[in-house]
Amino acid sequence: MNDNLFEVALRNNDASKFFKGEDGYFLRNPETGEHSFYVHMSGWVVNYIKQSEHRLIEFKDAFEIFMKSSDPSSESDFECVMENVFSFISLRGRGLIHDYISFRSDEDRLFSAFKNFFENSKRCYFYEKWKSYVKMLCEYCRLHNEPKLASLICS
Repeated sequence: MNDNLFEVALRNNDASKFFKGEDGYFLRNPETGEHSFYVHMSGWVVNYIKQSEHRLIEFKDAFEIFMKSSDPSSESDFECVMENVFSFISLRGRGLIHDYISFRSDEDRLFSAFKNFFENSKRCYFYEKWKSYVKMLCEYCRLHNEPKLASLICS
């Protein structure tokens, strides 16, 4: 049996562990040795949500819970949230995720969860170290039709 790892995470209430690459959800990037957030999402998540609109909603529910349960004062959680948001918008830009709402308005629950997390993280000791990454993500959002995210991240 070849289960979808994201589906397994949902079934086991492990969505946050999945998005963080913890325990059995770790996927080693052969170049860096770190968790490969993009490959994780482009494989398991995309294959899961492309099956139905209901699965996209399940993904969004899990993604929101992940962001809300992440600690904005943790550098590790900051990296996980930022990398997963980058992966999401990158996959949407490539047409692999068909969601035209998320992260695009103040009323969107994913944008709201991310905004709260990001604003709190900006006050933390590690944020200065991540400024070049944030700047890169800001420019990426500007270039890939993500004005709401760009406005938040670039401020």
